Amino acid sequence: MLRIAIVEDEAEMRDILKRYLNHFFSEKKVDISIFEFEDAISFIDKYKCDYNLIFLDINLPHMTGLEAAKKIRELDKTTMLIFVTNLVQFAVNGYQVQAFDYLVKPVNYNNFALTMNRALPSLNSSSESILVVDNKRVMHRILLSKLKYIEVVDHILKFHVDDMVIETYDSLKKYESMLTRYDFFSCNRCYLVNLRFVTSIIKNEVVVGDEKLLISRPKKAEFVQALNRYLGGSQA
Repeated sequence: MLRIAIVEDEAEMRDILKRYLNHFFSEKKVDISIFEFEDAISFIDKYKCDYNLIFLDINLPHMTGLEAAKKIRELDKTTMLIFVTNLVQFAVNGYQVQAFDYLVKPVNYNNFALTMNRALPSLNSSSESILVVDNKRVMHRILLSKLKYIEVVDHILKFHVDDMVIETYDSLKKYESMLTRYDFFSCNRCYLVNLRFVTSIIKNEVVVGDEKLLISRPKKAEFVQALNRYLGGSQA
C-alpha cells in the first residue's frame, strides 16, 4: 500500500487531489492511504519517514513548501516530492530538494495523470521497501531492490545495501518472516539473502554480488530449491 501525504492549506485543492488520486490508483489497482495536512509546520512536527509520496503546496502560511521540503530532506532522502503551486517561478527551485515534478494550479486531471504515470514505476519500487532505525536513531527507507542481504552479528543486524551497511538492534527472524515473499531466503542462521543478487553457489558458499557467504549443511538443499524456484519464475 502506498502512503501519500497532501500538505495544502486550501480545502478545495485537497479534495481535488484526493479525488484524482483515488481515481488514478483505482484504475491501476493499487491500494493507497491518503493523509491531509493544512500547514507544513504540523506536518513536519509529526513527520515519519513512511510516506511514499508527498504533495506540497509552495505558498503555505508560516512555512513555505520549499522550506518544508528542505526539512523533509534532512530526515528522508528517498520519499517522492511533487509541488503544487500557482507560482511556477518558485517551482523551478525544486531541484534543490530533488522534487520529482510540479503541478500548476488549477490542476486538471490530464496533467495530473501524466505526472503520476511517470512517477508510478518509482512509486511501485518504493512500496517494496522497509524502514529501519539504525543505532544512531536515524531512520532509513531501504529499497528491497538494493538490499543484498541481512547479517546478524552479536544481536546486531547489518543491512548490506549497495556499498553501505546499516546497523541496528533487531531480530533476523522478524525480517525472515517479513521478506520471504520478496524472494529473500536464509542460507544459514546468520544470513538472509536477496536471491536476485545470487550469482552462483560454489560448494558450501553462495556468491552474493562480490561476496561469498557460508551455506550451512542443513540449509543447503532448501536454499538451492528456493533459488531454482526464483530463477524459474515460480517463486510467489
